[in-house]
Amino acid sequence: MSQVKTKGLELKLVKLENEAEDRWDRFVEEHPEGTFFHRAGWRRVIRNVFGYRDYHVYAERDGEVVGVLPLIHIGKGLFGHRLVSTPFCVQGGPLVVSDEVREALDSYAGELADRLGVDWLEFRGLRCIREDWEVRDNVYCVFRRGITASPEENLKLIPRKARAVVRKA
Repeated sequence: MSQVKTKGLELKLVKLENEAEDRWDRFVEEHPEGTFFHRAGWRRVIRNVFGYRDYHVYAERDGEVVGVLPLIHIGKGLFGHRLVSTPFCVQGGPLVVSDEVREALDSYAGELADRLGVDWLEFRGLRCIREDWEVRDNVYCVFRRGITASPEENLKLIPRKARAVVRKA
């Protein structure tokens, strides 16, 4: 795909193929900001359900994954012509080990957006990763809670009426 020399070390950008999904998922699972929506299987869901094309790419250095960027191309229509990291999801932007890897993935995404002629490129995440990019706040909500080892303790953390609904389900 492409190779970038940074600080004397070669960084390789690779399009995600089925054979590399385990490596991708391992990186996502180990990254502190990795989410369900970053997982390789999620691209199949988006592709099969909505028919969108994916351009997932990962960065590799010395044979090790050092960054991932899920990208989905949404053609013209109700949602506009855009390139989005995990559409219909609240998270799923780039996961990286360093700023230099993020910059390489950002550049790739920008070049791809130009090549596809999209109206905009959108990264979804919990925080702003570039000061020079537009940020849309208050669009999505994320709720997090720790999970205990005991199913009963977890149920007690849910409000009473909601707990009844959960039990019914």
